[in-house]
Amino acid sequence: MEILYIVILGLVLFGVPELLRPKKQKYEYPEIPDPEQAMHRPPAQVQGKAKYAPEDTEEGKSLEWADAGVTMPPPVTVSAYEPEANPWRGKLNLSHIVNGVMFAEIIQPPRAKRPFSRR
Repeated sequence: MEILYIVILGLVLFGVPELLRPKKQKYEYPEIPDPEQAMHRPPAQVQGKAKYAPEDTEEGKSLEWADAGVTMPPPVTVSAYEPEANPWRGKLNLSHIVNGVMFAEIIQPPRAKRPFSRR
């Protein structure tokens, strides 16, 4: 009889939450347009006007943008890039490198605590 109580308790604790859990919905993939249709799309519309006039794209003419109430920000000037000077230039020599290797060996944990690893 005690085993029956344990089985019923197990069903309540594990079965009921599974029954109350919402079912997963099947994922629906979005429709992908044909590449040919995407290439022949009309120009974007801004407040009912064409964003650019196709006849103004000839060589020598600039694009005339429709007045959509959008103003462009002022041009930004960027100063010439100067790479940082290397702080070690002229300060590093063979004795400093040897000292660094020796101190690295001294500061590390003992070799007995660093197991060999296969590479």
